[in-house]
Amino acid sequence: MAEAIGWINDAVSFFQFLESLIPGSQAAYSTVRVEAGLNGNGLSGADGTISMIRIYDNNQNLIGQTDGGYVSSGGYSDFSIEQSGNEQAVFAQIYSSNDAVCVSYASTSWTDGSQYAWVGDWGYLCGLPCAPRCTWIDGDDTNGLYAQSLLIDWTSFGQSNQNTDPNSFCGYPALRSYTSSGGEVVKRDKTPKLDSRLVISSAASHNATELCLSETSRGPDLVSMAEGVFCDMATKEVLPLCDQGTKHDCFHVDSRTKLLSNETTHAKSYTKVLQWK
Repeated sequence: MAEAIGWINDAVSFFQFLESLIPGSQAAYSTVRVEAGLNGNGLSGADGTISMIRIYDNNQNLIGQTDGGYVSSGGYSDFSIEQSGNEQAVFAQIYSSNDAVCVSYASTSWTDGSQYAWVGDWGYLCGLPCAPRCTWIDGDDTNGLYAQSLLIDWTSFGQSNQNTDPNSFCGYPALRSYTSSGGEVVKRDKTPKLDSRLVISSAASHNATELCLSETSRGPDLVSMAEGVFCDMATKEVLPLCDQGTKHDCFHVDSRTKLLSNETTHAKSYTKVLQWK
């Protein structure tokens, strides 16, 4: 049974993974399992196609790669990667095709029998496109899904890591993510820069109030159309959306402006607006 580090209520926690969630070990092969989120309850299109998986040794030298395949809704696929030696596959990079996948968990067995796992909740904390319990990757950046690949250091999420700061798991070496052009999405910053993007989401699963109440959350501002709420990540301020009945102390979506009670306005300047369906 493997253990993986996740986070609950802004605290680092250990999850025990049943043997059934870990792929079997093989001589001369490392195996990576990828599970997709289950469609329903506000999540759709979570199933998709992995284009490729690469594995690296502890010095980040490439030691093997394999083509990917389709991962069904709520299901998983195992990908076996042949190695020329018995190096430990400490890092795995999981690439999406143009058919996006929402990864709920990934697990691995190495040639020596070592087992590790990673849970998709980390995407939320690390500012990646996410839904409850899974992290999106997509090869062609449609619908604001700008992360093409996840690069996971399995050992960072193992039981031997005693770090209790959730933010330390975002960036090198624990979790990195890259766009289709090779740009790094998750950076290792002790004091993260404010995100200048706005996400407008119609998904019921994207809760702006919950996002703002989280002490460790970071990433772009969020408009939850289903909730009717705006979260300002710079100030962690929650405002209702302006409508016919609410004209002050609210956020006007079309003009990207806060309308305050003293009749002043505060226009937000965004470098990019992402529409999530």
